[in-house]
Amino acid sequence: MKNLVAVVIFAILALIVFALPSCKGKKYVTGKYVQVTEIPDGKALVYIYRPSRFLGGGNHYTINDGNDKVSRIHLYNGGYFEYFTDPGKHNFWLELSGKREDIIVNCEEGETYFVKVNVVEFFLVPNEIGQMEIRKCNKLLIE
Repeated sequence: MKNLVAVVIFAILALIVFALPSCKGKKYVTGKYVQVTEIPDGKALVYIYRPSRFLGGGNHYTINDGNDKVSRIHLYNGGYFEYFTDPGKHNFWLELSGKREDIIVNCEEGETYFVKVNVVEFFLVPNEIGQMEIRKCNKLLIE
């Protein structure tokens, strides 16, 4: 009987610790990947995505371009967002636990780029690979 009570208490505590925080405070909804078919004139398109991984899965990041936030929402595990930007050199960065990671992307008008985030690292990946990997991610949208 004592073992049953201990198991029930453990299950309730696990629910409180793991399930409830994940329900609270999410400021986004997700949708399936949809390829952008038209880039506005004078802009470049940067997909910033994070494949779903167990390692570091609970981390989420604010992605910045210089002094500006790329999105009002964080980049979560298994998510992506689109970023239309002016042509030129862009310094994308994130910070987690005091460690900052940067990547420079030289964007050209009308071109598409794929920036992959893997735990706390950025990679500029070839379009063929980015297009394949991002299909498994969900678009992060503001509610």
